[in-house]
Amino acid sequence: MDDCNDYEIKDGEIEVHGIRIASRYNEIDELNEMTAFCGLAEKFHLKRYIKRIFYNSKTSVCIFKTYIPLQENDPVFCAIVLVADMVLTQYELCSVVYCPREDAKDIYSEDPLALQGVCMVPEVETIQ
Repeated sequence: MDDCNDYEIKDGEIEVHGIRIASRYNEIDELNEMTAFCGLAEKFHLKRYIKRIFYNSKTSVCIFKTYIPLQENDPVFCAIVLVADMVLTQYELCSVVYCPREDAKDIYSEDPLALQGVCMVPEVETIQ
């Protein structure tokens, strides 16, 4: 990470860019994926919606807990899916398990501003 102030350890979880992350068995690959997601969530202003990410090592699924209820196809849901597809191997959102497209990491590599435009979600009051 660029700044040692970007993370904090408390209650057995690590807080990265304001999002708490945890892994059942603290697998380094899982922690790296979640940390990368948190960096992108910070960059694209999504961290205010995500309270916690837990990587269930037994099922190899990253599970999101959000501050607001999400529905499939709402702007926040779509933005989280786009970012998750770039860095997570498999994740669960709104009780559905997703496996990213094989080319997800390359979709916006040539034009990162395109992703930023897609990920601009409306301000929604969050409960923290």
